[in-house]
Amino acid sequence: MSEKREQVIHHVQTLIARGALRRGSRVPSILDLTRRLGVGKNTVIAALEDLTRQGLLEARPRLGFFVRTSRRTERARRTRLSDLRADKVGHGMATILVRDERHGGNSSDGEEDELVAIGGGTTSERVLATPEWTSMLKNHPPRDPLAALRYADPAGEPALREVLAVRGGCAEVTPEDIVVTCGAVEALNLSFLVACEERACRRVAIEAPGYFMLEPMLQALGLEPVPIPRTAHGLDLDALRAEIKRAPIAAIMINPNHHNPTGVTLPMAQRFELARLADERLRGFWIVEDDLYKGLWTEQEEPPSVHSLLPQRTLYIGSFSKTLGPALRVGFIATPLVLRDAIRRRKFLHTLSGDAYTQNLVAEFVDRRGYQRHLAQVRDELGQRARSAQQQAAAFESLGAFVNRYEGGLFWRFSLRPDVDMEALYDAARARNVLLSSGSFFLPAGAAAVDTSWMRVNVSRCEGSALSKMLGVLRELASRAA
Repeated sequence: MSEKREQVIHHVQTLIARGALRRGSRVPSILDLTRRLGVGKNTVIAALEDLTRQGLLEARPRLGFFVRTSRRTERARRTRLSDLRADKVGHGMATILVRDERHGGNSSDGEEDELVAIGGGTTSERVLATPEWTSMLKNHPPRDPLAALRYADPAGEPALREVLAVRGGCAEVTPEDIVVTCGAVEALNLSFLVACEERACRRVAIEAPGYFMLEPMLQALGLEPVPIPRTAHGLDLDALRAEIKRAPIAAIMINPNHHNPTGVTLPMAQRFELARLADERLRGFWIVEDDLYKGLWTEQEEPPSVHSLLPQRTLYIGSFSKTLGPALRVGFIATPLVLRDAIRRRKFLHTLSGDAYTQNLVAEFVDRRGYQRHLAQVRDELGQRARSAQQQAAAFESLGAFVNRYEGGLFWRFSLRPDVDMEALYDAARARNVLLSSGSFFLPAGAAAVDTSWMRVNVSRCEGSALSKMLGVLRELASRAA
């Protein structure tokens, strides 16, 4: 911007600031400003147009420029990767901004989509949009105006609780044991608070690596996260025993099936031993079982839940975020009798109730045969995308490779070569608007030092050449840093 144009802008702004020009009043004419400030006509016009774009002035045809009478409403834009911190909470916010390639290009606000990611935590919308589920969403009766305006049952709509008691994956529960929550995140928060309150203890054991939001969630609740190593072979039960011996724990949160972020599953022998430890008379604790990926096995039948082994000491958490869609915000807890009232009361204090229409929609679909067909199609698509991901990754052996075997769920661990600086690669990729879910995010503070040169890959988002494109960018960045 030229110095003379800035001079005109400053002059008009000063007139407004001093009150010489009030809202709705006409700005001196272009000719007047030209003579008064000794600048060219085009310079004045450009300056007044700049002030108009800023919302300070408005142009009226054949009349000139006027001080805007009301403040222009700022247009909202979608959150950008650059708006978010590079910490666990900011990373979590970034991962839910991931969009399918079908929605790439230009976004609804006219700006280009800038987030490229293959490690987000949600199932691809194109995988979830099966014919059964799409038909249900399109053809379900519209909201009844009167019913839509009321609160839902604070514990969850009865129809949904009835379905969950039968098909929710937990054993030996009644509809009265079910509390419907705003997704699994609220279910986890409620479970941690109530378990710690009942045990009069602030310590909660979590897996390391594990869901990266657990540590900040517990800290926000005023609780103490206690990391327990988890490897490809399962939970380090010796480390768990040592922590229990050192000081009591109120609960342990486990993700037994298709573990987030590694994708591996907890062996049956460890499930039995974990149940035995939790049930010890003097050092017992609550088990918070996070079974979000139920129904997404592709290679074998689902093993029994930990809840089925020890229902009286397990808070079983489920959700439809991974199988129907995260926007529904429908999760649930199967609560032991001794904690039921406390969970219900805290749920009411947190959010009062949920959305009755959505809960009844989910109940109707899950109770129909179409839901099983829907899950079968989702599993089939996940299996195909996993095979495609394996083939694409073969061309990038110089960068890294998938480890373990894909058995279902969303996540697969991709290990990079040992000499890759994952932290530097993460920062460089962010600068290119590529979001990595790197291994360091999944380790809580105080966890044993382990290799973090790996990243979480969301199989559902490995569509077409998406993985190849991302690995190509990473290989380029890694070679530059070498």
